Order: sequence, then structure tokens, then C-alpha cells
Amino acid sequence: MRETVELGDYQVLRYRGVVRYLHLVLIAYLLLTHLALNESSAQAEIKEQGELRLPSIPELQVKLRGMLWENLITNMERGVRTRSAARKLKEAMML
Repeated sequence: MRETVELGDYQVLRYRGVVRYLHLVLIAYLLLTHLALNESSAQAEIKEQGELRLPSIPELQVKLRGMLWENLITNMERGVRTRSAARKLKEAMML
């Protein structure tokens, strides 16, 4: 199954804006592809079968959101003023 990148929802009408939007979409797609390729299961699959099947874009988006949340919480735990907020967020996310 092929993934498609939806471009019909943008509201920018100027050429420069459309080009910038397309650049951002492609950068996001490359980031998600990079995340998928760095998984150990993807590396094993490349070696074994020669054909690579990556997770879907929505699955990769969920993974990226999780990584960003973990990074945010880790950084908050390091701060003196944000440590208790980080602990409460962690507890809320466990529910």
C-alpha cells in the first residue's frame, strides 16, 4: 500500500508560500522515514528480504509524538522549577 501526502488542505495562495509549505511537508516526511529506518526491525528486514516495508505514516507520527513527549518530560525533570510538573505529567500519562 502506498502512502500519500495530503496537500489539499493548505490555504496559502502565493507561490512562495506554497513552495515553503511543500518544503515543510517533505522535511516532515523525511524525518518520519528516518525514524522508521533507524528501528532495528527495519534494519533486520533490509538484510533478510531485500525489500523494505516501513510502518504507515500515522504510526510513525504517533511514535514521533511519543519521542517528543519523552524528551519534554526528561528536560522538565532536569529543571528545579519544573521537576514537580514533570512528575505530575508522568503520573497522568500512566493512567
